[in-house]
Amino acid sequence: MSSLNQSSVLHKFKEILFSTMSSEGLLNSLDSFNAREDDVFLVSYPKSGTHWIAKVIENIPNAEITLTSPIELGYISKFEELKMCCKRRVIPTHLNYNMLPMDIKQKQCKHKENINNVSESEVNQIASKSSFREMKNDAAKENGDPNKTICALTSNKNLVFRKGAVGDWINYFTSKQKRVFDELFTEKMKHSELARHFEDYS
Repeated sequence: MSSLNQSSVLHKFKEILFSTMSSEGLLNSLDSFNAREDDVFLVSYPKSGTHWIAKVIENIPNAEITLTSPIELGYISKFEELKMCCKRRVIPTHLNYNMLPMDIKQKQCKHKENINNVSESEVNQIASKSSFREMKNDAAKENGDPNKTICALTSNKNLVFRKGAVGDWINYFTSKQKRVFDELFTEKMKHSELARHFEDYS
């Protein structure tokens, strides 16, 4: 992804990359969020089943809940919209603990973390489905809805995939960048035992 395309979909906040769907104003104002004691937060890494578990909760009979979009997505007006929710709020987030609004911690709101122990067969299934070959075959489905991935927001092409070969990252560098990298690598790693394992990094 070119730096121009990247800057149109990503920005840094406190040294962490965020989608531009998370406005800087909203991120700066997270501590002004008013949590309720009955709020439930779904805390997880992106692409780890957040929306799946949210839909499961949403479909519980007689749950009387409002499922919101992730707390970090949108603009500062979002907090006013959340105040209008009459039912119990289920709020997904990909924020790390240090970035969560202070009110959530003070009121000790319930949170569900998507970090579970998995069986060996589940690990094998995940490894298979996340292999380069499988992801490449599944790219058309993944990029079918431009709202689903940042990659798709720019061009709806399979920008994420290259050759799938070890060391292919070096091909992103210009000749000058390769030369600078070689010099830095040699200088920084000259006393390291690890250096010999990475002699042929390209």
